[in-house]
Amino acid sequence: MNQPPLRLVARRRWRWVLSGHTHQRMVRRVDTITFVNAGTLHRSFRPCFARIDFADGFVTFTDVSPSGQILASERRALP
Repeated sequence: MNQPPLRLVARRRWRWVLSGHTHQRMVRRVDTITFVNAGTLHRSFRPCFARIDFADGFVTFTDVSPSGQILASERRALP
């Protein structure tokens, strides 16, 4: 997994970074920033989408079949 951009961490300006470039689902805290990677819709990489509920403190990753059918969901706590 790639290391988070250290300049973002050093600035301490943001609390959340939301991305999707690596195709890997992720919720990780580094210092004062929580990084959430939403995953991917690419068929070769376990397609999913992410919903973030800041009030309840969870990210829900929902699997999607190649035909677009909603499959299982996985919840991860926000740090």
